[in-house]
Amino acid sequence: MKTNGISNQARVLHSALVQRGVDAEIEKWDSHKHIDISIEGAGLYIEVDGDDHYTNPDTISRYLERDYFSNEGGYDTLHFPNHIIDSQLDKVADAIAEVAGRRVVGR
Repeated sequence: MKTNGISNQARVLHSALVQRGVDAEIEKWDSHKHIDISIEGAGLYIEVDGDDHYTNPDTISRYLERDYFSNEGGYDTLHFPNHIIDSQLDKVADAIAEVAGRRVVGR
């Protein structure tokens, strides 16, 4: 498993999802970009972001474009700030696991 460019928060969220039975892949390459966590069966991409994703105009613009293309490819992208993963890991993992389960059934 390649995890060179992945934050510790993305790693711990991935582990928490796997512990909950979610079929999640870390650092997925979709032929255009790396996604922190992918849940293929649910059509979900998860990005765990640092502060610059919310404060840097260039980064915001770049991620709007990335999310657009992911959506066009049939994937919805969820973004979580690092500090939310640090402080609410279990709640976030539980919520994602439930949503992923609903989406897998509905696909």
